[in-house]
Amino acid sequence: MQAGLSILEDSPHSNRELETLKNLGHFLENCIKTGINAKHWHLITSKLKQADEVSAALALCRDAEILIAEERANVEDTIPIVRADSHLGWEPCMGYCCAEEQLYWKLRQLDYLLHVELRAYYAALGTMEPYEWLFYAQL
Repeated sequence: MQAGLSILEDSPHSNRELETLKNLGHFLENCIKTGINAKHWHLITSKLKQADEVSAALALCRDAEILIAEERANVEDTIPIVRADSHLGWEPCMGYCCAEEQLYWKLRQLDYLLHVELRAYYAALGTMEPYEWLFYAQL
């Protein structure tokens, strides 16, 4: 995918059709990254539910934090692409499923995972005060 995008980016000819192809390629690349991140999230949370040692659970929580940060960067990278070409967020059966508004919604969901759900895990593992978790849960 990146090899194809590099060819488009290195093209000496610039026109509207080429820019559309570049945006489409970049959008598809980010969609693939989201799919891979979703699979990794499933693996991390499945292992987290079965972790029998605190150290293993803490390591998985840190992996989850890293993954959330990667997906956040991916979403932030996608916003200007769909802003430039609103056709990219359109799917005929579902309407707009990846428009700018949905991407901001996703950022809020990622913040919730990071600041509420993961903090609840950390509190349950005894690495933070439960009251600190309750504070973030109310935001």
